[in-house]
Amino acid sequence: MESQTDQADAAPQYRPWHGPHGLRAFRHRNFVLYWIGQVISFTGSWMQSIAQSWLVFKLTGSALDLGLVGAMGTVPVLLFSLPAGALADRFDKRKIVILTQTLAMIQAFGLTILTFTGVAKVWHVMVLAGFAGVVNAFDTPIRHSMTVELVGGNREDLLSAVSLGSAAFNGARVIGPAVAGVLIGIVGIGNCFLINAVSYIAALVALLMMTPMAIQMIPGEGTMASQIKEGLLHVSADVLIRDLLIMSAVAAIFGSQLGTLMPIFAGKVFHVGSGGLGALMAATGVGALLGAVLTTALGHRFRQGSLVIAGAILSAAALMAFSRTASIHAAMFWLIMTGLGSMLFMAVSNSIIQSTAPDALRGRVISVRNFVIMGLMPIGAFLSGYLADKIGAQPTVMLAGVISVLSSAYFAMKSRAIRKV
Repeated sequence: MESQTDQADAAPQYRPWHGPHGLRAFRHRNFVLYWIGQVISFTGSWMQSIAQSWLVFKLTGSALDLGLVGAMGTVPVLLFSLPAGALADRFDKRKIVILTQTLAMIQAFGLTILTFTGVAKVWHVMVLAGFAGVVNAFDTPIRHSMTVELVGGNREDLLSAVSLGSAAFNGARVIGPAVAGVLIGIVGIGNCFLINAVSYIAALVALLMMTPMAIQMIPGEGTMASQIKEGLLHVSADVLIRDLLIMSAVAAIFGSQLGTLMPIFAGKVFHVGSGGLGALMAATGVGALLGAVLTTALGHRFRQGSLVIAGAILSAAALMAFSRTASIHAAMFWLIMTGLGSMLFMAVSNSIIQSTAPDALRGRVISVRNFVIMGLMPIGAFLSGYLADKIGAQPTVMLAGVISVLSSAYFAMKSRAIRKV
């Protein structure tokens, strides 16, 4: 069996970098390959997300069915995120990601065939959405925990890598839905699924072209259950990681529920219809992309803890301002600010957690973060819907903003670990 030293010796040395500091991750060949593949794949995935929702709407016109399909894609995170982290620390991450990306491609081809043949039923979409949810429950934490390996273990380049990855995801978040909206009307839903399936080829080719990484898995001892417990104990004992995860939990429950209520704002508050709904949703994506770009360009100039607190407070304050405006243009501005602050918080906190976690536990630590963020979002969606039905959408968003601001202020004052980093 090849040793860690042999693997490190086999890995290519990164070249000196004389360009912008925020782009330092691009001096690593593995990261460049990965980034290009993911830009293409993310764009296809966002196209499929829009096409899948439109397919369900055309099949049944039921809001409940849309909700069930969404739930099928997120519930598996609660079940499989933590085992995924243990796998990431026991086996070669790149090989696991090759497998998960292949399975995701097969899922997209399945939707393509069902749509082109005209036999698609809503239960088909639900089953395939559940399958994709299981795949993503493993894929997401393992891909994220692989980031430090993509930059050769160089933690100085980690914030650059995380920020560039966020920029790729959010750039696709803006472009993918817009392209899908046009293509659905021109060439049909099935071709959006087909494009997504083909887009995975780029990600797979990039993964296969990578050279051996400087850091590989560090197999642990004991059962998977004991390794999961070890990861949870580390998270609870590390004050910095624990505080960042608590802040992430608050953001997942209160800060991420705006998308659930956006149709109400579009229809009943701003009276702009479906076209305005698309613009409002895009504004958040634009803000997130802007946040990722700013983190890439300027993140190295400030203390990371200060950026985390600033992003969390900006996002929460913008939520409060959004809840009070009656102008669609002002609303879009505050949504951009919400997306910017949220991405600043998420990207920098992700970088801190990845750089702080020991190599042997990184997969499990990242899986706990994924569990907290993705697992609590459905709770936030349900809570926001319930409260909006009782007290109205605007008071609900204001309440979420107030709770988020108070939480951020508390950690700004009380968390010495975050202030020091």
